[in-house]
Order: sequence, then C-alpha cells, then structure tokens
Amino acid sequence: MRIAIGGSRGFIGGHVARYWNEQRAASGSDDGSVAGFGRGEPAPRAEGLLWAAGGRGDDAEMQEAHVDAPVRALRASGAKTVVFLSSGEVYGRLDIPFHEDAEPRPESPYGRAKLRGEVAI
Repeated sequence: MRIAIGGSRGFIGGHVARYWNEQRAASGSDDGSVAGFGRGEPAPRAEGLLWAAGGRGDDAEMQEAHVDAPVRALRASGAKTVVFLSSGEVYGRLDIPFHEDAEPRPESPYGRAKLRGEVAI
C-alpha cells in the first residue's frame, strides 16, 4: 500500500514515515511506499493517507491546517483509507482516561479546529 503522509517532516509524521520504511526494508518487501508532503505541496496519489500535519495558531491558520488542507489532500490522493490525527482537546475537560464515544465538547480553538477536521474528513 502506498501511503501519503501530510506532516512527514514533523515529529509524529516523520517517525511514522521512518518506521514504515524501516519495516519494509527489514521484511525485504516492495509492497508499498511512503510519499511525504509538506505545507503547500500537493498530496501524491496513494491508497492511504495519514494526516499528521498542523499545529496551533490563529483561527485562520488552524482552519487551514486541520480542516481545509486535509480535505484537499484526501481529494488529491484518492486515498480509500485515512488516519486523521486529532486531539483529546475535542472532548474538553473530561477526566482521564476519556473515550472516543464521549460527547465532543471542545473548549479551545485548537480543539474546535480538530473537531471540524474530523467531521470534514
């Protein structure tokens, strides 16, 4: 499976890309490859998309990083399998551990942007 990683130069995306390539090399497999891309670069065609890009900023920056850019990447890549890295902040101030079936109640601009991204994807 060819995967496209948005944020492949960042902390999480970079670790995933290196791990994926190390596992492929260790197994001697030619099955699959990683195509990383960064801010302002179009997403390559791929069967899978991992969205690990974006950070904090003003509302417009977070809308672009966590909603608009991943939607564009999904459309451009044609991926059928998507992993969108969100945040526990979409749940607001719940006791830990919280669960994904909890009601989203984001209180921060970052949490609201991540929730909008989840819905958009």
